[in-house]
This record gives sequence, structure tokens and C-alpha cells, in this order.
Amino acid sequence: MHSFAHPLVVVQLCSLFRIMVIHGLVRDSFGNSIIIPMLKDKNGNVDSLDNYRAITLIPMISTLFELVILELYSHGLSRRYDGSHHHECDL
Repeated sequence: MHSFAHPLVVVQLCSLFRIMVIHGLVRDSFGNSIIIPMLKDKNGNVDSLDNYRAITLIPMISTLFELVILELYSHGLSRRYDGSHHHECDL
């Protein structure tokens, strides 16, 4: 995350994530997404639901939070965790 973002953005996101973890609260709207139907075959039947696939747009902050949580707690989720991961956002 830090290689593409301004350092102030990283600090603010880490603060937000830390507060969310400490208090154990994440707003319901934090994980809201938008589902967009995408046509699979332009020559197919546009009235058939089978000719569409659902594309989900998820807020990037929500995705980053999920990655941070997964990185921090993956040792409890997998036996293959070796403990050598460096945590950029120490909660």
C-alpha cells in the first residue's frame, strides 16, 4: 500500500484501521458494494439472465482493510503461516 500512496494517506488509513480494530466496530456502509450486470455475449439474447455476469464494485478502503486484517490474523487462519511477514500497519 505504501508504494503508491502519499505517506499522509497511509498514516490516516492506519489510524482509521487501528481505531476500528480497537473498538471492534465497522460501519455497515463500509462494506457496501455496487453490482453491475455485464453482458457476456453481445450477439446473444439480451433478455436472458444467463447472458449476464455480475461485476461487484467494492470501495478500495474496504478492500485494504480486509487485506490488513488478513495479514495480521492469517496465522490464526492458516497453519502454513511462518511468522516472517512484515506488517506495514501495526495495529
